[in-house]
Amino acid sequence: MAVFCGEFALILLISGDGKDLLKIANAYHELGAQTGLNIGVKAPSSKKPVESSLPYKLTASCMDHPGVVHKLSSVLSRLSINMESMETKTYAAPISGTPIFRLEALISVPTHLNINALRARFAEIQKEENIDIQLSLMTNHSTAA
Repeated sequence: MAVFCGEFALILLISGDGKDLLKIANAYHELGAQTGLNIGVKAPSSKKPVESSLPYKLTASCMDHPGVVHKLSSVLSRLSINMESMETKTYAAPISGTPIFRLEALISVPTHLNINALRARFAEIQKEENIDIQLSLMTNHSTAA
């Protein structure tokens, strides 16, 4: 659940007997009409085998400007790195009051991936975009099998 631009959003995964799920899928329009909610139903895609990965924490901070999340998430997507969670915030710099953007994400890096190549790509982004990026291995999480 989240609020986006003043609008409440909820994503819900429902499991159960096929016939019961079909009833829900066929009746969601009526529920939307009764409640005034915009409701969409989508069957989940089939599960992909989970590959071995290592948990890392990614942090980034810079003067706030558009495109930071897109730039970082594009790199992760191209390398098939899963973003498990992400939090962002902006705050005023202590002396100047300049808006500062901060991102913290927990990511799952496939074990076959060359982590030094990822670090090198982030180093390029740091220079190009003037973003401070840190990537650290999480030692207290279990790894996916």
